[in-house]
Amino acid sequence: MKIGTREVVLLFGALAILFAMFVSGIFLFLRFVKTAGPAIAERGPAPASAPAAGTQVVSLAYVAEGFPMGLSAGQADRFSLAAARPAEIRVIPEGDSDLQYGELPLGGAFYPIALGRAGLYLDANHNGDLTDDRGPYANEGSGVFATTAEVPTASGPYSMWFFLSNMGGATYYAKCHRAGTFPFLREYKMVLYDAQPNGRYDDEPLVIDWNDNGSVEEGESIRVGQDFRVGDRAFRLASIDPAGASGTIAYF
Repeated sequence: MKIGTREVVLLFGALAILFAMFVSGIFLFLRFVKTAGPAIAERGPAPASAPAAGTQVVSLAYVAEGFPMGLSAGQADRFSLAAARPAEIRVIPEGDSDLQYGELPLGGAFYPIALGRAGLYLDANHNGDLTDDRGPYANEGSGVFATTAEVPTASGPYSMWFFLSNMGGATYYAKCHRAGTFPFLREYKMVLYDAQPNGRYDDEPLVIDWNDNGSVEEGESIRVGQDFRVGDRAFRLASIDPAGASGTIAYF
């Protein structure tokens, strides 16, 4: 079968079109490979440059709100109140009778308190005077007694919901947390919450909101000493300050 000039021209034209489409496809593919990266980089700024290995201290600011990212809270160990005034309490409020005294355990320290008709008194400065500190904190609850109180500890403020337990004694849970930003790759929100309240944060997990949905999910709670990966980088939560003011992250 003879092939005429017209057929040859059409054949070469078709081949030219196919070749152009092939070259264009290769170009687009190479451009995609060049610009595409790990999912974590696509969702935020380009990865920050960092040495191959090291540590970085990240600050965690105080926030006077409880239950961050939907985290639940337990109750502190109950402690008793009694009518007998401790010897270290020298000055009591005038006109408030029938005081019940106790010691509030928080962060390894004990804060003298008294509960009276006007509310909760707190000897935060440990000078034996219940009248020169903030308070009294009036009843805000619907039960026997409950109130929001902020304790000015040596390492910073600590807000709590203090209440009398139905099981006897007094207890509290945290109405504050610590918050910061993950310092590598992109800005992920980090929170520390004293969920098992004792006034310390180094026994709690650091929660990093990897998917930015504002709630804690599996894989987002990191304990001290635990390794984790973000993209192709490896990290470890090296330590948490007991007061919750900072944490140290190692990268390698």
